[in-house]
Amino acid sequence: MKERDMPQAEPMTDDALAQWAQAFGFIATRYRVACSPGALLAGAPWLKGKPMVPALTQLAPRGGLSFQLLTASQQSINSWRLPVVVALNDGRVGVIEHFDGDDTLEVSFFDDQTYTNRLSMTAMLPAIRHVIALRPLAALKDSRVDAYISKYRPGLALPAGNARPAPLQLGDARRAVYQRAVALRDCLFHAGV
Repeated sequence: MKERDMPQAEPMTDDALAQWAQAFGFIATRYRVACSPGALLAGAPWLKGKPMVPALTQLAPRGGLSFQLLTASQQSINSWRLPVVVALNDGRVGVIEHFDGDDTLEVSFFDDQTYTNRLSMTAMLPAIRHVIALRPLAALKDSRVDAYISKYRPGLALPAGNARPAPLQLGDARRAVYQRAVALRDCLFHAGV
């Protein structure tokens, strides 16, 4: 679903903006991005009354997230794409966190407090109005990967003197491990939806 396919005339209300800010904060916390729902609300009073899509598109980068619309279908809600934010027909905003692969969804809703429900996908799918994927704008550093690859030093295990080098030197093996670790880190943090 493209932005032009969504109804643009839905104005943002204070209640809707508060729910969306909480959903953005919830997703940002999951990705370890520093984002406060209160700071999003305090920094965006001019979004009230604006159409939903432009308002959320402006709000997402303030929370360190990218905004992508998905189709409201069963293909959009699978384990590879989660978490996703859903806007329901009754105006509620929730985050689908888990899907068991059969029919059970774990959805967090935001009112005065956050609460989680287990719901049937077949029952919930007709009530979903929009599905939105929020992902971090930038790759985050993972200290585990950095600690692992920091042990690599070129020339660590070079043969002494005129010894004939083995077909695969220890330095080459470490270089290969380093390259794989960097590729894995890039895959994890740059994977699109």
